[in-house]
Amino acid sequence: MTWFWPDKGIDTGPILIQRRVPIGPNDTTGSLYFNTLFPLGVETLRDALALIEAGNPPRIVQDDALATYEPICRDEHARVDFARPGRDVHNLIRGCDPQPGAYAFLNGHRLRLFEPCFEPEVSASPGTVISVGADGLKIALHGASIVVRRVRLEPGTQKIPPADLAASELRAGVRLD
Repeated sequence: MTWFWPDKGIDTGPILIQRRVPIGPNDTTGSLYFNTLFPLGVETLRDALALIEAGNPPRIVQDDALATYEPICRDEHARVDFARPGRDVHNLIRGCDPQPGAYAFLNGHRLRLFEPCFEPEVSASPGTVISVGADGLKIALHGASIVVRRVRLEPGTQKIPPADLAASELRAGVRLD
């Protein structure tokens, strides 16, 4: 969490106050923002204002060598490649949750994947649905598997438990691509 002094660049001004937070193994962009960063933003805003009010607040120059620019996450970044290592697939799904939602194809329709949980076990070829149940949709990955607790099958607009799709197209043995 960083509060900084704006200048002409994008996020390039000197730092007023900065705090680090741990990122859990199954945190998503959404859970990290809503559960951690937003409340920390409120808390550190008070700290930042107190520094300004006290006079002579810090203006810590950012190290440009450590700076990166992250574009808005769009569908072009969100397609799951099951040939990638399992941890990479898990991180893609986490990074695309809540928007736009990482996706694979199920019978020609985009199946968006949300709320992932990484599991180190592997029991089928990558992209194969291992199970669909109350605990979620379990998918084999390269060297691991993942359970996703919510999905959205387009053209649908609602994120739903995978078991709600199980009676239709989503079942064990189906291959996502």
